[in-house]
Amino acid sequence: MRKPIRSISELHKRQHEIDVQFRNYRLSNLGRHSVSPQLATQLELRSAKNLNAANFISRIDFATDLNSHLKSTLKDSQIENLFFVTLANAEHSMAATEAANVDVKSMMTWISSTLAETNYVGMIEPAYYPKASCVPGGNRPWMSWHVHLLVWGIDLAEITKLQEQTNQKHMAFIPGTIVFHFRYITRKKVTGYVAYMCKSPVSEHNLYPFKEETVDMSTGEILTTVTGKWRQRKRAIRMSGLAKALTALEPQTIKSLCVANGEGKRIKKRAIRSARWSLRQQERSRDMELERAILG
Repeated sequence: MRKPIRSISELHKRQHEIDVQFRNYRLSNLGRHSVSPQLATQLELRSAKNLNAANFISRIDFATDLNSHLKSTLKDSQIENLFFVTLANAEHSMAATEAANVDVKSMMTWISSTLAETNYVGMIEPAYYPKASCVPGGNRPWMSWHVHLLVWGIDLAEITKLQEQTNQKHMAFIPGTIVFHFRYITRKKVTGYVAYMCKSPVSEHNLYPFKEETVDMSTGEILTTVTGKWRQRKRAIRMSGLAKALTALEPQTIKSLCVANGEGKRIKKRAIRSARWSLRQQERSRDMELERAILG
């Protein structure tokens, strides 16, 4: 089983690996028909400075700068404890063919109302399912848009109350699970969670219904029935699935998918600005090296 990305160096390694894999896929017969010219342009190295949400290299620089500014702010504010929050609302799931039309502004409004006046920064992302049998019409490629966030300036009692309120009002995408999930982390572990939040889609998810055996009291026959709950397993995303996920991401930028509030807004602004500057500088350096090589 693959280990989750938990460091900037691992993010760097995995992003470059998946970039190479997807470039090879694009050269195949299937890939040539799965990747639009618009997406192909956004995936190019020269497009990284645009911070398109589909670009693998953009995510490395953004994660690096977000981590730096976040850790600096937490240290200056003497924040030692945070919460890693995941929100997955059934209302934000849809067929993969429709996923590029996701209403990000509506999602941000919901996230803001859910987390009230807390400080947070995080990323919206799509989870890819080859099929989602747990929802009507889900026997086809499906996307569940959700968000991962780092939240601070709130205690356990307060976040537990927010969790209870949210789970009472909204339905999770996967029956039997909850919309609002959180875990306590320390400042020392922030880097790992920033890397995890900023990664490109690397997994595809498969759902299996939980079943149980019951006895027919009149005949004594043992019957297998579905419980209504589902088990989720994930594996490395296939390139055809990644093509669908990246197509859904292509209309968005990292800026449009990065959610923030309170101190998080300042952190987001600084990270976006410094990532753009860094990627432009890298492009200038490459152009200069190429010019020197041509001129001899």
